Amino acid sequence: MKRFLSIFLILATFLSLISCSNGKALDGEIEKKIEEDGEYNILILGDDLLETSKSYEYFEKLCTINQKEIVLDYKTIEDARLYTFAELCETDEEFAQTVAKAEVIIFEEGTAETATTVESLENILKYANSPITVNISLYGYPRWMHRDIFKDVFRDMKYADANKYISKIIASEEDVLGFEHLYQEDRIHPNELNGYLTAIIIYCEVFNANPKRMTFEGFEYDEGLLGCVPQEWQGREDELWKKLNMMLVELM
Repeated sequence: MKRFLSIFLILATFLSLISCSNGKALDGEIEKKIEEDGEYNILILGDDLLETSKSYEYFEKLCTINQKEIVLDYKTIEDARLYTFAELCETDEEFAQTVAKAEVIIFEEGTAETATTVESLENILKYANSPITVNISLYGYPRWMHRDIFKDVFRDMKYADANKYISKIIASEEDVLGFEHLYQEDRIHPNELNGYLTAIIIYCEVFNANPKRMTFEGFEYDEGLLGCVPQEWQGREDELWKKLNMMLVELM
């Protein structure tokens, strides 16, 4: 038993060192890119689900308060799929130039629901210069396509699986949030609270970060988030934000 425990501890330490090493390597890569042209360009692509969640806005705010020097571009089109953006690369020179300068391209799982997904992403990347690619799965829209479609072609792709982590918060015995608190009245489009939590997960994936080491200063005053607070938490918003952050720390 002692021998097994020793092996386990050695393995855990080794994996921790690898994770740290990967994080430092990514930070080094980001710093190098910033030194090259003074900025680190990130492009987010999505549909109206991403638009209503405002996760790109919260992601940008997280980068600012955590001192990540980025330039964020985003493009959301109602009912868009990846082929929408692939075609846009061909017809819109300005958009193609935005794709070309992106060091990170983040796209929403909802845009990956067609048989031409791989081809479309490949066509988009023809206009880019070897960016990091990140696939977002919004809460309520589980990831299912990339396991079969992306794994063989885009082996280095990162996955910001918000559905996985937010689902665990919803299912928690502590009963902090319900499904209804993360959607607009139509129960289809994500609201800002959904987008905020998604943005944290995107940030952690892009920068190999952990919520425990992040700052969230100022979000407690965000009007979009305050408008999504469940009735039982109203007047105790600070407690809710701290609770959600703690839960993400434990889950991630």
